[in-house]
Amino acid sequence: MKFWYAVQTKSNLEHFVIKNLKKDNFYTYIPTYESTIRHARKIKRVIKPLFPNYFFVELNKDSSGFRKINYTRGVVSLLNAGNEPIRVPDKIIESLRNMEDENGLIKLSSIFSYKPGQSVKINSGIFKDKIGTFVGLNGKDRVFVLLNILGKSIRVPMKESGISI
Repeated sequence: MKFWYAVQTKSNLEHFVIKNLKKDNFYTYIPTYESTIRHARKIKRVIKPLFPNYFFVELNKDSSGFRKINYTRGVVSLLNAGNEPIRVPDKIIESLRNMEDENGLIKLSSIFSYKPGQSVKINSGIFKDKIGTFVGLNGKDRVFVLLNILGKSIRVPMKESGISI
């Protein structure tokens, strides 16, 4: 029987490791999302891993694949509890795949519970207890909130955990 396991890689080497493991017929899964990068008035769309430096691999529990994965160039290790690799429940992989669009990308808006234009309350920081308008996402765990400050609407980036409905 096959189970999913999480693999930690060195920084930005997820795709390099996956390419090498696929040569050895390992079945891998890396949830990704589309992000925009703004630089010098140019907007560039890039695909990023949802969990930087991690991906999932499907293996038999008593497989010799654990050793092969741990010794693959770019791998830090399989996630372990003691000497035993930790299984990732199938439901987690299923729910991640269910969030994917037709291009295989996860829409971050399906993870966050706020909709653009929705009123939100700030729970921390210098704007604590102020009411703002949710604008959108700014990276994986950050959001933009529109606040009325000194008669002007200012777009403020903050952690998603710092706001509520």
